[in-house]
Amino acid sequence: MTFPEPRRRPPAVVPARPGPRVGWKPDAPTVPAPNSAPPPRPILDLAGLTLRLGGLTSLADVSLRQQRGTVLAIVGPNGAGKTSLLDCLTGIRRPSRGSAHFWPTRRVRGAEGAGAEARGPVELVGRSAPAVARLGIARTFQETRLFDQLTALDNVRVGIEAKAGGGTWRALLPRSRERREIRAARSAAWDLLEFVGLADRAGDRAACLPHGARRRLEIARALGTRPSLLLLDEPAAGVTAVDRAWFAGLVGQLQARGVSVLLAEHDPRLALAVADAVVVLEAGAVVAAGTPAEVGASLAGLGAYRAPGAAGR
Repeated sequence: MTFPEPRRRPPAVVPARPGPRVGWKPDAPTVPAPNSAPPPRPILDLAGLTLRLGGLTSLADVSLRQQRGTVLAIVGPNGAGKTSLLDCLTGIRRPSRGSAHFWPTRRVRGAEGAGAEARGPVELVGRSAPAVARLGIARTFQETRLFDQLTALDNVRVGIEAKAGGGTWRALLPRSRERREIRAARSAAWDLLEFVGLADRAGDRAACLPHGARRRLEIARALGTRPSLLLLDEPAAGVTAVDRAWFAGLVGQLQARGVSVLLAEHDPRLALAVADAVVVLEAGAVVAAGTPAEVGASLAGLGAYRAPGAAGR
């Protein structure tokens, strides 16, 4: 049974933090300085990705490449295939054909034999969702998927402990080490709640949080796995203007901390404002790709969709 944590004050086992310091760091071995040029290495490479669901084609020969340390935005109207693309990358759906290669930053055992470390790309197609997560890919969803009866703090701890592993192995640890692991997970969860601006709601059940806060909490939980690639599925959908501005700033903060971001977004204005490169999907196919300036200049002529208005967003 999970008991709610006290509000507005961290448990005694969590040391006080000086000012706004955030102790969380991504899995990437080096963290580039803000606004530094990304290294010329890919993190994701898709070739001919095709997904057919029944008689419908959700993705049609999608090919794209994302450089490590960059923000790649996938924009398009509802039904364009944005979520289907993320589903294929995270093991939820298996494409009919094509490949999706990912360059992990962490050790991948079993790639070339027991205990081997993969030094090249890893094929994502055919891997389960947990296996993809272990490679260093995390994801949020259009409809937030939280443990509503758990506190905000415990929701983030779920992501942290999932990355660390759990279950049988923990029973083999000495009691003192187990306590240290629990304290470390709790401290890291507080760091992430501070990072997304929810430290004062740590003891609230997720079900009691407003929509924008739930979006933030889902991102914090995803970051608890220390991903090198974070997939965001319309994170600013249905939130207030204040939250939309916060999400735009969050993308820059993640990039400055070495996290590559793949953003699926319906509103091209938000995507063009935060992305290094943009890909436009229409009916499951790539109809435009390039820099934000290049794609922004061509969107009006494509007729793919009209950008939604600010009201109700």
